[in-house]
Amino acid sequence: MAKLSAKLEALFDQAHRLRRDGDVAGARQAYQQVIDSGHSNWADEASFMLGSMLEDEGDWPGAREQFQRLVEAGHERWGPIALDNLVVQLQRDGDLDGLRALHRTAADTRNSSAPDALVAIGQLLERRGDADDARLAYQQAIDAGYAFADDLIEKLHPTPPPTEAELDQLPPQVDPRNILRTGIEVLSDGVPKLPAQLSYLMAIPVAYWTAQQNAVVLLLRFKPHGRRHRPMVWHVTYARTETGWTAHRRFGATGFSHDPIAEPRSRRDLGGQKMVTGGGAQARQAAPGRLAIVRHGRAGRAVKYLALIQDGREDLRRLESHFGVWVICTDELSPIQIEGRDANRNVLDRITFQPRDWTG
Repeated sequence: MAKLSAKLEALFDQAHRLRRDGDVAGARQAYQQVIDSGHSNWADEASFMLGSMLEDEGDWPGAREQFQRLVEAGHERWGPIALDNLVVQLQRDGDLDGLRALHRTAADTRNSSAPDALVAIGQLLERRGDADDARLAYQQAIDAGYAFADDLIEKLHPTPPPTEAELDQLPPQVDPRNILRTGIEVLSDGVPKLPAQLSYLMAIPVAYWTAQQNAVVLLLRFKPHGRRHRPMVWHVTYARTETGWTAHRRFGATGFSHDPIAEPRSRRDLGGQKMVTGGGAQARQAAPGRLAIVRHGRAGRAVKYLALIQDGREDLRRLESHFGVWVICTDELSPIQIEGRDANRNVLDRITFQPRDWTG
């Protein structure tokens, strides 16, 4: 058995080399030899690799034969991946009957990706204007344990917007209707205290940073998403004028990894690090009154200070935020370094950012 396995491994490696060198016929022959062996491990992997190669070469019938074999065999590892490939091609071809047959096979063999075929069926029916049957397919996918069921739940049953009466119950500093005014108050007085009871309706100021000409206030909001609420951070930005801070016309929003309402003590998004970045924005070119760079992220409990280093200058400030969220902004478009420091101002972690060169 060991000799057979070693021989098949050599054939498998040979097939890879031939494929890489562009010898499709030779690679196909080598893969087929491994498949014909019927070996419990090597044959199925070779079948998937052959199907992938044939798909790349435009031989869809040949690829479909290999992928279909893996789905019908109920292979635990390769069956779901093969099904995903089949779903993409069948949906592209508009083959509704093929998708339905594929789902029946996948369900019979307990393929973990079987609900994906139902979603593809729903999407195809929706494009054809058959809304009722599309909704039925989506619901079946939800009931079957589709991995992204919340997307479908929100699609089928959109969450109604909050009523004025509900918003009237919120403290003014977290009322989403007051975002721009709240931001100016944060720039003047700092991040306000958290309400005793948090709500998914709130727009919560969590961090801010001021540069010479510009500033950013980071607000945490929650987007209804099926059975959950997706945390989002909004960069509400301001320009300094003779009369004070004036909000920019546009501000961005992006997903955030931490939900402090559902998981108030979670540090999973830090991945064991002292500080991580969560994203941001960059201008194409620096200009007066316009932000050049915005970056945000999250820091662990030990981080008490944040240092922004740019063009040889260091700006060190106490980290004033909620939930360990941090944000910085700059007026200049040049490389930056962000350091998280402890109570004694020792460096705990460091993040660098190189602005993109849009002229290249």
